[in-house]
Amino acid sequence: MQVASIKQDYDQAESELNIGRSKLKECDSQINSMAKEQQKLQQQLSDSNVERKKMENEVTVGCNLCYIFLLYR
Repeated sequence: MQVASIKQDYDQAESELNIGRSKLKECDSQINSMAKEQQKLQQQLSDSNVERKKMENEVTVGCNLCYIFLLYR
């Protein structure tokens, strides 16, 4: 009788351990997915910043050309 009780306790603990491992794998998968999404968003932000700088430079050059044009008119 005592052996059966110990076996039952062991099986219950093993089942709970397997559930914990399964949840851990699920969390790891979610973390990896979030990390990939974060990298993607960081790249988009970087690309947007580069594009913004290009546009700022184009506006600056355009303004300088207008100034030069008006200055030597």
